[in-house]
Amino acid sequence: MKKILSLLIIMTMLCTLVMPLCAADGVRQPELISESAVLMDAETGQVLWEKNMHDRKYPASITKIITVLLAVENLTLTDTIKMSEEAVHSVSRDSSHIALDVGEEITVEHAITAALLVSANDACNGIAEKVSGSVEKFAALMTEKAKEVGALGTNFNNANGLKDEKHYTTAYDMAMITRHAIKNETFRKYFGMSRYIMPPNNKQKEERIFNNQHSMITDPKFKYEGIVGGKAGYTTDAQYTLVTAAEREGRTLIAVVMRSPKLNDKYTDTKALLDYGFQNFTKVEFTPEDVEKTDIPVKNEKGDDTTLRLTMNEPVSFYVVNTVSKTDITQSFDLPDGKISKDSVVTLSFHLPDGVSGMYPTLDSYTYQNVILKSDEEAAALAAAGIQAKQGFFYYIGQFFKIVGIIALSLFGLLVLLFVALVIRKQRYLKRKRRRMEEMRRRRPR
Repeated sequence: MKKILSLLIIMTMLCTLVMPLCAADGVRQPELISESAVLMDAETGQVLWEKNMHDRKYPASITKIITVLLAVENLTLTDTIKMSEEAVHSVSRDSSHIALDVGEEITVEHAITAALLVSANDACNGIAEKVSGSVEKFAALMTEKAKEVGALGTNFNNANGLKDEKHYTTAYDMAMITRHAIKNETFRKYFGMSRYIMPPNNKQKEERIFNNQHSMITDPKFKYEGIVGGKAGYTTDAQYTLVTAAEREGRTLIAVVMRSPKLNDKYTDTKALLDYGFQNFTKVEFTPEDVEKTDIPVKNEKGDDTTLRLTMNEPVSFYVVNTVSKTDITQSFDLPDGKISKDSVVTLSFHLPDGVSGMYPTLDSYTYQNVILKSDEEAAALAAAGIQAKQGFFYYIGQFFKIVGIIALSLFGLLVLLFVALVIRKQRYLKRKRRRMEEMRRRRPR
């Protein structure tokens, strides 16, 4: 009996220790099989959860997201693509294709639906040659576009995602690329299309039917509410990859999973990520009034002591797990080392409280450029007046021309008034003259 009682006491103590930890987190985090993954808020780019999101991986056919994006950005849907021998025969018939032939003429719309829905590698080659003249030049454009949208760990070396040691990306980068892509309404339309019928053409007398290979769009077993679109991929080296965007109640989330070992693992992991994001986060907004009004002591370019006071120009918002409230979030200013000048960059960062593990720790930041330095008295006066200081040669030049403009407009206005007065005066003089002449005519003897 004593042993049982002792065991109960130990178990109670353990529960007492564990319960606060559970309360601090409060949510069950996803348990993924895929080697790397990320869950991103599409509006802000905020990472809500990640697993090895910056690890370089082979993307396989999720590459086609940026291929199609560049097609819709640089071509029209009715443009004709004439398939070259290189575009057709450089693709192995063991890979995904729609059996395009040399000299076959298809439209851009046919090519992008084939690329997105059935992962046609030959159609991607056709797109690349139409946009850039060659696959090599198009791959360089793909990499350039990726870096432009914040995908800095990516290098593309072909248009379709077939294995190439110089062709790699990360889960984070693919989320950033997709975030940009779904802002394009044309891309978004085809990204979520479930079925497309390609008509006959100069080489093919039969229709081609494309059914989307993303099972969360078409398969009742995996279908997910609110799917915006997605793209699946597979090669032996990449294993299974999947990009999915879903929207609920005005929120759009992007889930990316890479190197899923089995066919269905990518769908299980994606569902876990999306469920986690939609069920466990609340939006928090910080307005300029919410920023702590603190005068920050700094040294200016001359090394003199002065004060820096900053505030946001517009609100910032981000998502936090439901167990965290707005009052739990702290703020800090990140200042550059040494002296501060008008060209310095200062960052206001928002931080989660210690012990929160239900989300990616970075919330958001607000960057200040061309900061204004003021003495304590000037800063207080500016804050009281609710205005921001403006300094520099071009400001005073602008003010000079502004004053000159006001004077010129005033003079012009006076000239107009003077002219109107002279016109009125002349009209009155002529009127009086006519009256006198009329009076003289009446007095003449008849």
